[in-house]
Amino acid sequence: MSQPPQQSGNDDSSGSRMAKIKSDVLARGKACLTCRERKVKCDGKQPVCTPCGNSRRDCVYATKKRGPGAGSVVALRGKLSLLEERMNSLIDESSRHSAEVEASAESFNMEFAPGMSVPSMPLQVTEIPPEDRDYVLEVLFRVQHRVLSNIDRDYIFERLAHPDPNERPHPGLISALLLVGVCYSHALSFTRPIPATIPSMDDLLAQAHIQLRECLGNVDRILDFLQGTALVCHYLFRQGRLQEAQYMSASTSRLAISCRIHQIDATVLAEDPNTYSTLPLGQSKWDGTLLGRPKSSAELGQRIAAFWEIFINDKVLSIVTGLLSSFDTHSAETHITTAWPRSAEEYRSREAFSFPYSSMDDLFNIPAGIDPTAMDIQSTTTLKGIVLLERSNRLLGLSSIPRHNMEAHVHFFNQLKELREAVDRFRKAIPLGSDLAPSAPGPCYSYIDVAHMMMHVADININRSADTLCEYEQFWDASTLHDGRVEAAKRIVGLSQHIIRDAKEPLEMEYRLELIPFSNASCVLVGFFLTPAAIVMIEHMRLLKEIDDEEAFEDSAVTLHEAEKDLACAIETLVEMTEGFPILGVQLEKIQSLRE
Repeated sequence: MSQPPQQSGNDDSSGSRMAKIKSDVLARGKACLTCRERKVKCDGKQPVCTPCGNSRRDCVYATKKRGPGAGSVVALRGKLSLLEERMNSLIDESSRHSAEVEASAESFNMEFAPGMSVPSMPLQVTEIPPEDRDYVLEVLFRVQHRVLSNIDRDYIFERLAHPDPNERPHPGLISALLLVGVCYSHALSFTRPIPATIPSMDDLLAQAHIQLRECLGNVDRILDFLQGTALVCHYLFRQGRLQEAQYMSASTSRLAISCRIHQIDATVLAEDPNTYSTLPLGQSKWDGTLLGRPKSSAELGQRIAAFWEIFINDKVLSIVTGLLSSFDTHSAETHITTAWPRSAEEYRSREAFSFPYSSMDDLFNIPAGIDPTAMDIQSTTTLKGIVLLERSNRLLGLSSIPRHNMEAHVHFFNQLKELREAVDRFRKAIPLGSDLAPSAPGPCYSYIDVAHMMMHVADININRSADTLCEYEQFWDASTLHDGRVEAAKRIVGLSQHIIRDAKEPLEMEYRLELIPFSNASCVLVGFFLTPAAIVMIEHMRLLKEIDDEEAFEDSAVTLHEAEKDLACAIETLVEMTEGFPILGVQLEKIQSLRE
């Protein structure tokens, strides 16, 4: 007769092990998003789980929401669909655009920086102590006017301190901020050196590239992506890496248009972010866009600031490289109506919304009773100068009109006349920086002189464009146009001396650090502005040497001796600047070849 099976003596311990295993299994939805994606067992510890802590990865938990409705799910899916579509189009454009940039680079002989390429990815993301990170961020915020950036310091630090990781700035934006902060710290004197825990600029650049690509995949972090890429683009430009900067700028500009931040006009500004919680879906201009509704006035200000930072990168690179701008202002879809930027403090206090709405169109059609330059902040003054200069460059490229097409000549004349009036109006509205600067140490106004220099370059472009119209008496006289170019060139050389002198000022004093609004990027522009001035002087010298009439020779507005002196001064300045900015060597060679 068989005996019943014996009960094992360790059943109790087996049961306890099973109970322990069950207790170790997290409830559904409790694991962090990083472990879910990596398919790694998560222990659910907050704020950082053990696997993420050991691998030094960002530990992110899903934010708890109460009863998400079907409408929000549909809206999110719509955003993701738009983003995926945009990403696919960018991928399709990348190879074609890269080829265009390389071809243009070869035509400009931009082999000034052999071996410059994106550094390899660091093995791991460096963990930076918060106090060291915050110190470098403070460095950037003290000098961000040099980048023509208007990132809200308080907005960034408030987000860094937020308990919800999803509300903090994306690591890609932080890496970009640190990159530019470290870059500018080398040119300034501070009481404390950059901490040793901060990675090198090469590592920060590689880190920013990788993290920003990850950032683009998160629909809630697109604004961080736009701000971060604008900063990286500025860094690449400052380092002379124009091919990389141009490609990044073009891609970011197209994404900015997809996000609709190029059309933040009066109707959008009239919306109060504080009322969005009660506003039905579809009642806001932001509904259906990739960015969605801003959470605060400060965030709305950051969207405006981000657009203009992207815009200025695009236009400056267009001026420097000769490539077409990514912004087609003639298309209704891409026409820019975003208001000129105000300071971050004014957006936070909502004071910015009390100013009359003004944007690019007002440079050419000023609303009655409004002075659009009366309340400009520094970056707006520079922006307006760049807009007018870029418009003159574009018209110069359109000046080849068939001689028999009188209608086209009249239309072109009206365009030049409108631009000339806008340039004169803008120039009269801003004083010379040299007139504002006090004799005693204090604030310096080089950015205003840079704006004046832009207007003189625009004068040269306008006069060259008008040369095609001189055969018609009702337009301009060739001799008057030539004299205008010579006078503009002389003023450019004079302003460059004042600007470069200010750029050499020692920066050890605290108020100098905060008040000198002059960037190294502006130095590059000054070098490029000297080129058309030098070419005009060379042309003038040749003309004077060909004059047989001694009396006409002596009556010239700028004598041969003065022209030779100004040309020598321009060349000497370019030689000095080429040591720090090798790209200007291309301009120097161009001038030297014409001179010979």
